[in-house]
Amino acid sequence: MEVMAKAEVPITISHNTGASVPAEKVFEFADQMNQNEWKHNSDPKVEKIKIVRLSHMRYGHSNIDEITNFMIDFGMTVVHKTSKKVWFAGYGPDQYVYVAEKTEANKYLGGVFLVETQEDLERYVGL
Repeated sequence: MEVMAKAEVPITISHNTGASVPAEKVFEFADQMNQNEWKHNSDPKVEKIKIVRLSHMRYGHSNIDEITNFMIDFGMTVVHKTSKKVWFAGYGPDQYVYVAEKTEANKYLGGVFLVETQEDLERYVGL
């Protein structure tokens, strides 16, 4: 499908391939700076925080009952439920992997990550 932009320049729209930037654009800069150079040139005042893994995801849903039924059909189990939140467990060792919160519109609320140390957590909170 072609669409005319404001300046009357044809723009080709293609299906989403999962990438936000065409690969040829990304690799255009690949030889300019290696990882060690990037680390050396990055802001020395920024301390890295080691993320161990993703703990769980949080999403807002306008219909808590509907998402609860979907998640149960999907294989999740309800761990805890209040009038505004539902915690779902999967098959791994985590207490829960998905939290659905009552919101006016469906939206992504964020990922929750496990950090390596208490100091990393405190450093992040202080940012």
